[in-house]
Amino acid sequence: MALKTPSNRQAAQELKTILQDLEEVTGLRVNPTKSEIVLLYDDPSEEQKAILADFGTVKEYVTHLGVVISQDYSQARKLTYDAGKTAMKKAAIKISAGISST
Repeated sequence: MALKTPSNRQAAQELKTILQDLEEVTGLRVNPTKSEIVLLYDDPSEEQKAILADFGTVKEYVTHLGVVISQDYSQARKLTYDAGKTAMKKAAIKISAGISST
């Protein structure tokens, strides 16, 4: 989900209300202890950083469906490529082992 950083406590409370309404409708709840936040366009103030802590942990990058998302395009591209390359090597070893055992 992409959202603008809440600018103050009132905006954060309004976001919490929206998330609670979403929980009532869907039965799904945002768990701040498991949520990761990546800031794509914002350079938050200290107050905004404190507000964000109520919603999750701010990270330099996050991985979603195997793709790294980050403000730094080069970092995201490299991390995604490296993870894919490692996964392919592991898969190739398993496939090779399966072929040679038959």
